Amino acid sequence: MDVVGSVLERASLDKARVREASAVVLALSDDSESVFATAVVRDYAPGVPLIVRVLRTPSPSACTARARTLPISVGQVAGQILAYHLLGEQTTHVENRVKFIRVNAGCAGR
Repeated sequence: MDVVGSVLERASLDKARVREASAVVLALSDDSESVFATAVVRDYAPGVPLIVRVLRTPSPSACTARARTLPISVGQVAGQILAYHLLGEQTTHVENRVKFIRVNAGCAGR
């Protein structure tokens, strides 16, 4: 579900049913906004996993320190995807708890 609104407005978080979500994706255009939004969402729904897009290398540590979240920068993900395609491995670990797995198209969306 896509919901457009301010993370500062509880009505937006309620409308998005953040507390019932299996995960929340924050893809903001500015890292400082991402760090702030991560802290707000983590406070509102502490048990919901967050996927946060960050652009600069220092930002992941800021997100982790403020919200107990495992952010991965776009550069880290791009490097892992490139290594995945160059090495032809079926799985590629991005972090200790995150990995890419190649699956057949028939499994998509299930």
